[in-house]
Amino acid sequence: MVDQDKIEAGFRMVLEGLGEDLERPGLRETPRRIAVLFADLFSGLSQTPSESLSLIEGESFDEMIVLKKLPFYSMCEHHFLPFFGHAEHRIYSRQRTG
Repeated sequence: MVDQDKIEAGFRMVLEGLGEDLERPGLRETPRRIAVLFADLFSGLSQTPSESLSLIEGESFDEMIVLKKLPFYSMCEHHFLPFFGHAEHRIYSRQRTG
């Protein structure tokens, strides 16, 4: 669960650490805006891959299934910079799904 109050307080400290004036009109609401943004950016942290990827339930396949150009978006845990791209997933199973 994302704690927007903690994010807002933390980003306020970052801005203060940078020597910014938090009463400047352009920055007054920035810590709150960042907290809302981060809550959205990190909303998928508790989601498992199986929640996003599923085959057709109850079908059987005996050939390769290729999922191409699956978009992904993430955040570098070392620098907290976003990165994104596309992935490809190949599945081969003669078993029935579901």
